[in-house]
Amino acid sequence: MDALVSTPQAGTASASALGKGLKLMSAVAERRERGATLSALARRHDLAPATAHRILRELVDEGFLSFDPYAKTYRVGPALWRIAGL
Repeated sequence: MDALVSTPQAGTASASALGKGLKLMSAVAERRERGATLSALARRHDLAPATAHRILRELVDEGFLSFDPYAKTYRVGPALWRIAGL
């Protein structure tokens, strides 16, 4: 067996958080220039607003998303653009 390969157990907290984050990033990317609001993202993915906010804040902190405080919308951030450009 390859020691570097591991399969996360279904329903584990880390796999769940990663999946939620990826779904939120994909939803923001679909909105392109318009961006997406916290309430719309939470509703679309059946997340509590506090949960969605925590994940989105981390994605903003890491540069994968950006937040416009005036429009209160999330958009694709520089780190995600760099990955997309590979």
